[in-house]
This record gives sequence, structure tokens and C-alpha cells, in this order.
Amino acid sequence: MSGKTGLLWMPNEKAWKMAEEILKAAPRFQQKFGKYPTTCHTRQEDLPDDYETMAGIKIVPDGTITPGHFLLTEEIENDGKI
Repeated sequence: MSGKTGLLWMPNEKAWKMAEEILKAAPRFQQKFGKYPTTCHTRQEDLPDDYETMAGIKIVPDGTITPGHFLLTEEIENDGKI
């Protein structure tokens, strides 16, 4: 089972470029959580053509994310212990 620490990001501009926004959001994630994000979840229609990774962050299509937003996460393994 895995848990996630995340930062939901909404770009300020209607015509935004994912790579530029990830470069803005990743340092904020690191500042807030003390670690660099490993994964970015976003809607399929917001994905760029070459979306496998950006700035060392894996890009994942995710239909649960609000259009025009993305969610940076750090995947955390959870062994089930509290």
C-alpha cells in the first residue's frame, strides 16, 4: 500500500506550459515537505506530447485531477503500521 504527500498546483495563466509550471511548483513542494516531488498527476488533455518525465518528475495521466491543474506528489511506501 502506498500513501502520498501532495501539492495541488493551479497555474495563474490560461495558456500555461507544464514544464514551466513544474519548475515553479517543485521548489515550493520541496520547501513545504522537505523533499523533491517524484510524480506529477494531471489530466490527459493537459499532457504535453513528450510527457514521460519533466525535471526528473514522472508525469502520470490522472482523470481525477481538475482540468488546468496538476498534483505533485512524493510516493511513500507504507508497510501498514500506524
